[in-house]
Amino acid sequence: MDWQMSVQQMLRLLSIWSPTRTKYNCMKAQPGKQMTARNNKLRAIRFQRPDYIPMSFRINSACWHHYDQNALQDLMELHPFLFPDFRRQEQVSPQFGLTQRKDEPYTDPWGCIWETTEN
Repeated sequence: MDWQMSVQQMLRLLSIWSPTRTKYNCMKAQPGKQMTARNNKLRAIRFQRPDYIPMSFRINSACWHHYDQNALQDLMELHPFLFPDFRRQEQVSPQFGLTQRKDEPYTDPWGCIWETTEN
């Protein structure tokens, strides 16, 4: 018996024996029609071959504080799919969470005190 298998044969086997296989796995988007964002997310959740992987990508406050802001904005301009609503700003003022503010101790509902030496 030959144990070597082509990639196409392996994919064919996986599509037949997949434990997540349902009647919806074979659904495909109609040519020329793009799915709504909601339908695409539902297909991703159900493992039904979405048009793209839904995700949210953000640059956190610590990065804005640590790295050159112009370089980060250049990066965002180069990737409009990741940052569709991006607008270049003169100065970015990051919003730090309650537990991320320098010299401002925060006491959470359980009585734990959060302190940091840097924003």
